[in-house]
Amino acid sequence: MANILLLEDDTSLNRGISLKLEKEGYKVLSAFRVSRDMRLCIRTALCQQGGI
Repeated sequence: MANILLLEDDTSLNRGISLKLEKEGYKVLSAFRVSRDMRLCIRTALCQQGGI
């Protein structure tokens, strides 16, 4: 299945959502804060896919 980047600053929610997605077969990369570099990376990736 697909990879998912999960951005959630609440630790409990992040963990719960990650576990649910992993049970569904997704590979989850969890982050608790969005740094400037990550925002640029996300924007660039979305632009390349036509998302923005």
